[in-house]
Amino acid sequence: MIHQTGHHVRSSFFTQAARQTASLGIYLAIATPIGCTRAEVSLGAGEAGLEAGGGPCGDGVVVGDVTAADQEAIEALRGCREVTGDLTVFGFPEMDLTPLSELRIVRGSMSLGSTSPETFIPSLEGLESLEQVNSLTLSHLLVEDLSALASLRRVALDPLGPSILGGSLTLVDCDRLRDLRGLEGLTDLSGLSLRGNANLQSLAGLRVPRTLRSVSAVGTGALKDLSALAPLRTLDSLSLQHTSLENLDGLQLDSIDRVSLVDNEQLQQVDSLSSLRALRSLTIANNDDLQALPNLSEIGGASEVVIVGNAELRAMPALPLRSTTSFTVGARAAATEGVSSNESLGFELFEVGENPKLESVANIDFAEAGSHVAIYGNASLTRIDLWGLSHLSSLQLVANPALSDVWLLHLEQVAELEIRDNPLLSLAEFSAVQTFDSQISGNLDSPARTTEP
Repeated sequence: MIHQTGHHVRSSFFTQAARQTASLGIYLAIATPIGCTRAEVSLGAGEAGLEAGGGPCGDGVVVGDVTAADQEAIEALRGCREVTGDLTVFGFPEMDLTPLSELRIVRGSMSLGSTSPETFIPSLEGLESLEQVNSLTLSHLLVEDLSALASLRRVALDPLGPSILGGSLTLVDCDRLRDLRGLEGLTDLSGLSLRGNANLQSLAGLRVPRTLRSVSAVGTGALKDLSALAPLRTLDSLSLQHTSLENLDGLQLDSIDRVSLVDNEQLQQVDSLSSLRALRSLTIANNDDLQALPNLSEIGGASEVVIVGNAELRAMPALPLRSTTSFTVGARAAATEGVSSNESLGFELFEVGENPKLESVANIDFAEAGSHVAIYGNASLTRIDLWGLSHLSSLQLVANPALSDVWLLHLEQVAELEIRDNPLLSLAEFSAVQTFDSQISGNLDSPARTTEP
């Protein structure tokens, strides 16, 4: 039977995706050249100079990490063909990269950018020979295209390099770029990250393989075309936040682990997701023009679904909510109050909140067991269908003023139950549910308590 407690209100599970800001870490790096007479070489301004007649590229190879922060340091790399570690070049006014014209390989991470938002990199001239890097970050460029990188073939983990991860291309606040022209020769890539880049409208120029680790665009406010991603079939993570996308046309994915679509104010439809056959985590939040989600019944089973703050959303998709992950349902309750716990295959999170035009939560193929269900603040919601569920760690139904119909049928146990401020909802359906901890008030047959003056 349900019992009431005076516990405070729990907050929702969803936290709006954090805004990402670009930064390049500053560190001291010492390069050890092959063929030099001293054991260490510093390229930083103000450090001890090189020996007379010496240079960091005795045979064209620098062993170790290199940091260059002024023109003298860049000039010291003239003739270098390979850096075996990381190469970090901090931007400064009137920077000239032409001394790097023979550089072909960076086996570690290569970062080119500014530590100050007021300082921009005027040109990539000098990088025309670059063919291979473990990962590449370009920040605060003033270039209108990436044609200087036409020789770049690989941004991929280098087995001869110092890193255990690699393959990411990151562009930060390169505000004159409108597309990615110049990267047509890049054929080996694992991930793409875009942060800022205020005028970037499309990914044209990028040749993607069938499989990528991640694609992320955050604060890329002009982005409206994803058609360059059409060859992709498998992706671990897709994150799109603060873009001008109206749709996801061009995507033809079969499998993806995580999809996050947040704060895309012009996004109207995401029908391209209907091609998915595998999806674990789905977050759709604060997309003001999005009215519907496609049928996702073929995905096999999701573990986490968050649908929050979509002003025009009227319907939920057909969606199987289940996972191959095993977890304990009711473990906390069992430890203190004797409510039984069991190992189950189920889902981790189903959250639907603050979608003012959503009328029903149905067509969800729930697993028998799950961890958290939170449905709150949906002004037009009248019906919730939880058929199939028998055990939950927590269930939160809060502040749904039109909610009058909750279908449970098989629900037997909820470790933590919160049903508040649903004035049209009767609790008769919940009378047989076993619970450890409950907060019940403000419903049709459990009115809010009043305090005597």
